[in-house]
Amino acid sequence: RLTRLYLDRGRMLEHSGRFAEAVASYRELETTARLRDDRQMECAAIERLVTCFVEPNDMHSWTEAQLLLRRGLHLARDLNDADLELRLLRAQMVGESHYGHDEAGRAAGLAAIELARACGNDEQLGYLANDLATHLRLSGYAQEGQVLAEEARHIFYDRTNYAMLADNLSQQAWSDMHLLRLDEADNFIAQCETLCRQIDNGWNLSIVLLTRATRERMRGHLGEALRLYRESMTVGQAADLALAETMVPAQLGALLRMLGMWDEAEGLHLQALAAAKAVNPFLCKAIEAQLALDAFEAGKISEGTQWLNSAQDREVRGAIGRGWLCMTDVACAAAAQAKATGAWASALVVADEALAETMARGLIYYLPTVHLLRGQALLHLNC
Repeated sequence: RLTRLYLDRGRMLEHSGRFAEAVASYRELETTARLRDDRQMECAAIERLVTCFVEPNDMHSWTEAQLLLRRGLHLARDLNDADLELRLLRAQMVGESHYGHDEAGRAAGLAAIELARACGNDEQLGYLANDLATHLRLSGYAQEGQVLAEEARHIFYDRTNYAMLADNLSQQAWSDMHLLRLDEADNFIAQCETLCRQIDNGWNLSIVLLTRATRERMRGHLGEALRLYRESMTVGQAADLALAETMVPAQLGALLRMLGMWDEAEGLHLQALAAAKAVNPFLCKAIEAQLALDAFEAGKISEGTQWLNSAQDREVRGAIGRGWLCMTDVACAAAAQAKATGAWASALVVADEALAETMARGLIYYLPTVHLLRGQALLHLNC
């Protein structure tokens, strides 16, 4: 009963955005468990702490999460608690997807799915398959990810879990767009947007509006894209979606820069960078690259070079951290610097690296940009 009270209080604090207090509550539960030598209670505390440290919030710490994961998984297996082990493996997969290694994330996800199937836990299976599908699609395992995404979709539909069905549809639309299956992307965008508005799901509505805005930009409908980016940001902020403070303004700012609104673009990118440092640190590299582009476009070469150097110094690992709408940002910034300074040899190296990773991950959405950047560099070097 004491464990349940601590967990309920912590979850209430999490849902209120008070993550520091939630972590303090779970730490208190962890200490109590050790004093009582209650391993079940300790494992429950560790599972919630890991989730707090992995999810995007101001208490994020992948280092802390990794330490706790090792302890938690050992305890869960000793206790033969499959449910806790499943939740810990899922947290490990999510953490690796954002901050770790592709193969480690895949291994954790597959182990969790195998355990869920063995336990007949269809509810957890749906969540796991849905999350792992995103990781796989960004890691070069598109077909494997697609199979899991479809399985998760059927589970959510059968269980009338419409919130997760909306999440699944938004991820499907994103995936189809990045594989240039554009008719399919448009179909899933429409399905997801309709469902999100029916069930008032602002979280996934913001994400699918981001995808729809990007599709309109691809078509050259810049006014509509601008409107949709702004709506995505407004809806997402109201729903407390971290990406609405980071990725969405990063994309909106890029479009504003294209339209010549440099000051507004830079302001958005500075706000996005501050938010990313707090809740989505894996996005800092891409946003700094956008700030470099802002500066180069405005003729501020020294400032642009500083932002580009900072972006290149950041090591980003994890499939989502590298592949979610940001794979070519640094390459674009390097080309912009070369245009101003003549450093085309360096720009070609960055473009070649982007091309190799784009091919390895199978995200062909980025190929036109990468080929254009390489062509520009080769043309100037040959001249």
